[in-house]
Amino acid sequence: MFDTTPSTPAPKTPEEALRAIRLIWAGLLMGQVMIAIVAAVLHTQGVMPKLPELGFYFAIFAIAETVVAIPAGLFVRGEVYKRHWQGHAVTPAGYNTGMLLFLAICEGSTLMGLIFILVTGTWFPTILAPILAFAAFVANFPNGKAMQPDDPFATPPSP
Repeated sequence: MFDTTPSTPAPKTPEEALRAIRLIWAGLLMGQVMIAIVAAVLHTQGVMPKLPELGFYFAIFAIAETVVAIPAGLFVRGEVYKRHWQGHAVTPAGYNTGMLLFLAICEGSTLMGLIFILVTGTWFPTILAPILAFAAFVANFPNGKAMQPDDPFATPPSP
């Protein structure tokens, strides 16, 4: 009926997983930076709409969403890690899944705030949400620590 096999195989080693998620991290980072550049250029050219009455409500919504989304993303990542825990470390596939979900949540908050800025033309306080989400995104650069066993004498997880 349906083929449920993944089109690309899951990473088998921590090095493969780290290389893949870092590439994804860089791509997501560039998307956020490009949208921010577009917003800044449109603002300096004076082509953005001026809707300050909506800007305040959009800013409150963006900040509230970001304040809820970042801890929720950390929780989701932790739950994914728990499901993929083997021995004393997270499997490479679990690491990538958890990180990808968290990074997507952070990017969603960043882009939502930037789009609100584009729609309303109001930078402050709306810009606080993208800054907070972007900071969480950058602070969680994939380092692979969750794939390293706590016990240096532990046997590595079997593939």
